[in-house]
Amino acid sequence: MPGMMSVRRNRDRSIRFLTPSPEIIGRRSQIVKDLAALVPRDALIHEPRELVPFETDAFVSYRRIPLAVVLPTTTEEVGAVMAYCYRNKIPVVPRGAGTSMWRSDSAGGRGRDRPL
Repeated sequence: MPGMMSVRRNRDRSIRFLTPSPEIIGRRSQIVKDLAALVPRDALIHEPRELVPFETDAFVSYRRIPLAVVLPTTTEEVGAVMAYCYRNKIPVVPRGAGTSMWRSDSAGGRGRDRPL
């Protein structure tokens, strides 16, 4: 996905982090409003003080306050959020902390407790 924030390894094996897109950050208010239309009110975290616990996962040397956090509870909500983010070129970073799924690529069949 263009503009996606990710971790990349340089040739010397050091880690390089991509910087957040100023264009996406500039659309924050509209993005939050759009996400609020896709999930229940309690499934969207967007107030700055409420985002602090989500600034890092187990990889604590990298910290970045997210634009928003969505906690979908249905497959339909996941699909709607992912489709919206894809259409609008908004990076999605799955978070595993607190779910016992750190560094896992599988939702273990349940998939309902995986914050996005």
